[in-house]
Amino acid sequence: MATITTKTLRGMADGKKSESLGRGAGTIMFWKRSGRTRVFFRYTGPDGKQQDLALGLYDEDGRGGLTLAQSRDKARELSKLYQSGTKDLRGHLAQQEAE
Repeated sequence: MATITTKTLRGMADGKKSESLGRGAGTIMFWKRSGRTRVFFRYTGPDGKQQDLALGLYDEDGRGGLTLAQSRDKARELSKLYQSGTKDLRGHLAQQEAE
């Protein structure tokens, strides 16, 4: 998996591009469909299956969504939480929101 750049995302056709945050640290994914690019953090859930956690829309200028840097920052925050032992990120975030 190569490092994703703004230029890569700008020229991306419909489909997925991903960038690893390191072994066992998760992956940041960009999924373009119908002209819109969504950002996800992919990790292995407590059941051993791949989970995709939506981070938001990608927007190069940051007006209508997350910039590349903001997307990476959000993914790194989740990666740190995941590496600290929180394997059910979706459940953890739902619990935080409820509190």
